Amino acid sequence: MITLALILIIIAVYLLVKIIKGALLLFDCFFAFSIGAAISHLYISHVIAEGPWAIFFWDLLFSCLAALLYYNLLFFTRKKFLLIGKILNAICSFFNAFLVYILLSMMVTKEPFLLFLKNTGANIIFNFLLIILISYYIYKQREDWFIEREMELDDEEYDYIIVRKKIKLS
Repeated sequence: MITLALILIIIAVYLLVKIIKGALLLFDCFFAFSIGAAISHLYISHVIAEGPWAIFFWDLLFSCLAALLYYNLLFFTRKKFLLIGKILNAICSFFNAFLVYILLSMMVTKEPFLLFLKNTGANIIFNFLLIILISYYIYKQREDWFIEREMELDDEEYDYIIVRKKIKLS
């Protein structure tokens, strides 16, 4: 059972590294993973399993499924409904930038916003402008990443069509 848990941890870490591909690009996937783990631990794992390793297994499984489901829904929305996908991508990019900015600021200064100006209102506006600039960069990176993923899938579909046509011809 311990070996199975270690293998699942290695697979989960590999999937997280593969899915996240940079702390800022898909921080929301990690957030979905965390929420999936919390919901699973509170409401599902204790009902269907006994023992700490079994509960850990189900928590890990459901949290990976939550992150993959979130990512696939985001990718599907981006591919099928371009405008809605771009708006959702912009919202997620702002959310990522905001969370990371606040977390880093709290780690450095124990305040939610860095103190650039003496006026509190102006300082908050300046911090939000910085967050918006960071989120725009993240948005562009995510758009490029989604376009690359779509091109990879289109290449695979194209290869599949060519192979299918060759089979029909012969």
